[in-house]
Amino acid sequence: MSQSMDGMIRQSSGISDGYLVDTYGSERVRGRGKGYGRRVLSTRCQAASSTQQPAILVNSCTGKMGHATAEAVVRAGLTLIPYTFTGRSEAVAVGNVGVCGVPVELITPQERQVALDKIKADYPDLVVIDYTLPSAVNENALFYCENGIPFVMGTTGGDRDKLLEDVAASGVYAVIAPNMGKQIVAFQTMMESMAEEFPGCFQGYSLRVVESHQRTKADTSGTAKAVVQSFQKMGLSDFKESDIEKVREKEAQMFDMGVPEECIDGHAFHTYTLTSEDGSVTLEFKHNVCGRKVYAEGTVDAAIFLHQQRQKGAATKLYNMIDVLKAGAMR
Repeated sequence: MSQSMDGMIRQSSGISDGYLVDTYGSERVRGRGKGYGRRVLSTRCQAASSTQQPAILVNSCTGKMGHATAEAVVRAGLTLIPYTFTGRSEAVAVGNVGVCGVPVELITPQERQVALDKIKADYPDLVVIDYTLPSAVNENALFYCENGIPFVMGTTGGDRDKLLEDVAASGVYAVIAPNMGKQIVAFQTMMESMAEEFPGCFQGYSLRVVESHQRTKADTSGTAKAVVQSFQKMGLSDFKESDIEKVREKEAQMFDMGVPEECIDGHAFHTYTLTSEDGSVTLEFKHNVCGRKVYAEGTVDAAIFLHQQRQKGAATKLYNMIDVLKAGAMR
């Protein structure tokens, strides 16, 4: 790890704004020994005034969702820890942009334990936000648990049952949810309540679920899966998660789902259609989101909520976004 772990990242000559910008192809990355490059991302953003709040480590700021969340951290007036843990791949989703004027150093898997030890010492009120890859969910969660770090898992996919079991056994404070958008979570809560109040109310109906996300989202929508579980309780037990239709092709997204062209690379459109056995009744539920801001802001709310629970020593340690909503922990 570079000596910049002891303070602010040193300025790099020849790069505008004094930060070393990773362009992954258009500019050469400065090396640190054999085949190694130290990479820093930067931009400008307006931050609100801060109070005593958690310091946030976002993994990884190189992805679009992580990057948007890091910007939301700064807008909220919180401390964005100037490091981010990357995966094994060198590819990134964000090019010459960064995190609201805060220089952020990329930490490789080989460096992360040493880096985390230093970060924990420097930021005792640390909370981690994870937006990485489905294939890294369980490994990352175990790493956070082994180090006793409270975290918000925004990444979907992975083995969710094992994820919940591992976190519960560790005693680490965590928020784990398939969707961090506050209003979408409220919709999920409504559907869950409906299932509890009116079990079997759609007995005999058929269900079609179609979800559309940017092509880089490899897994099926976790939100769609959660809503399907509610519908199953309402009499649609024959509908399986594998029946969810996943749309990732641009033409189908635009013309079948109605996604604006400018939102193709960042959207979440869901349609749930229920039809009676004789076809005389149709009910349709939709929630369509363009961009990532609603998820990023909800994730920051979850991190603040988690920090508060930890500060007061709450007996419950594993939460979801419904818990955050019920606590009124929304800005």
